[in-house]
Amino acid sequence: MLALTGRLAILRDMNVKTAILLTVLLLSAAGLTACGADVLPVDGATPLPAAAPTVTPGGMIVIWLPTEGPPTPTPTPLPPTPDYLLTALPPDGGTAAECPPPGNPPPPDPPATYSQYMTVINRFLSDGGSVPFLSSILSTWGAIGDDYGLVTDAYDLTGDGVFEVIVIISDPFNAEVSPLPGQLLVFGCHEGGYRLLYGSDFGPGFGVPSLLYVGDMNADTRPEMVFFQQRCQRGDCVQAAQVLTWSTPNDGFLTLNVDTVGSPDGRFSIQDLDADGILEIMIQGGGISTDVSAGPPRSSTTVWDWNGLNYVRALTQLDPPLYRIHVIHDADRALEQGDGDEAIRLYREALDNPRLGSWQVPNEPVMLRAYALYRLIVAYAFMDRDDDALDTYSTLMADNQPGTPGYVYAALGDAFWRAFQASHNLHTGCMAAAEMVATYPEAVLFLNSYGPANRTYQIPDICPF
Repeated sequence: MLALTGRLAILRDMNVKTAILLTVLLLSAAGLTACGADVLPVDGATPLPAAAPTVTPGGMIVIWLPTEGPPTPTPTPLPPTPDYLLTALPPDGGTAAECPPPGNPPPPDPPATYSQYMTVINRFLSDGGSVPFLSSILSTWGAIGDDYGLVTDAYDLTGDGVFEVIVIISDPFNAEVSPLPGQLLVFGCHEGGYRLLYGSDFGPGFGVPSLLYVGDMNADTRPEMVFFQQRCQRGDCVQAAQVLTWSTPNDGFLTLNVDTVGSPDGRFSIQDLDADGILEIMIQGGGISTDVSAGPPRSSTTVWDWNGLNYVRALTQLDPPLYRIHVIHDADRALEQGDGDEAIRLYREALDNPRLGSWQVPNEPVMLRAYALYRLIVAYAFMDRDDDALDTYSTLMADNQPGTPGYVYAALGDAFWRAFQASHNLHTGCMAAAEMVATYPEAVLFLNSYGPANRTYQIPDICPF
């Protein structure tokens, strides 16, 4: 079982289905399993175990992956196919799925460049070459290795009763590049030959894909295909998933995830969490960037669910914080959501817990303490605990004299408290604090110095009422 602990950050306007998912996650005391589930080994991409062309909803597949314009739900354009492999489609727009008879073609010559691989593979299959022989040839060429690459004809992706050939290969001409470049290709029968139906992204920063799941995920009786591919930009890498389904009217594959489904480092699972016959995608332990400049890391559990059109992010549960700034983020979120008691508890923890970690930010201990005291004043005022607010105000002002780094938050606290005392109105106090940011812009700049992996504050966020 996989523990699901920590505070919960739920997307706004959570629907009933999302609430059910959340309940299932929180009630999982020891882990998430499924009877008869197939589990891939943790040592990288390996050929999938023998399986039927479709998988019954409710199954589960798990893999541990090391460590963007998002995809859109439009047909994936097909690369040009040589004329000798593709004739005109039937007048009704359908695709004839007549496969070539089995043959015994000689091994083709190794391609001179990676761009020739598609044509060479397509020609070999169209000449009746077998899948096991193709796998052996690609291994000999170095395009398939012991822990990456795949050739299989075990799945009918188009639903026409004929199995397609899925090929995952690397670029052997750039074997020293990291990540190792590679591509997932799908070839389908057509009028006595084969044609290329799909090719994943390929180029610098796109690693060799891993096929994770094939089967009906959204109970539409059609199979979906899920694969992951490492994508790196400026040294920051993420394992990004694609959920694809075949569209006969478009004669191509559609991408069913609008947002990026991915994580730099996480345990990916596909299973029916709420027993509704729809498979969800879950990532546990994700969210940790390998780039130090991204800021202090915090892992999480995220679930993507089918909304009738796409796979969308349904909920995110953050793991317990290890850094002081993350406790403050949780406290700010609680206060913004109107949970004053929880906000007060978390601000107190940020002030009093010596085990919380620090990050590489100048004057962090002083600045975070001053900010937590300032927000604690606001939280006490929200809860009508004026005596506690006054005591905290006195501490904030005494500990942060003019000229000290924390005075920026003492100035905000002073502006808020004076305006609130005069008006007994939280909004009036917050407006006074926000106006003070014009004099002390470092009040926001400091909070935004924790990197892109962490929360970004705007001036209105400095006081939530």
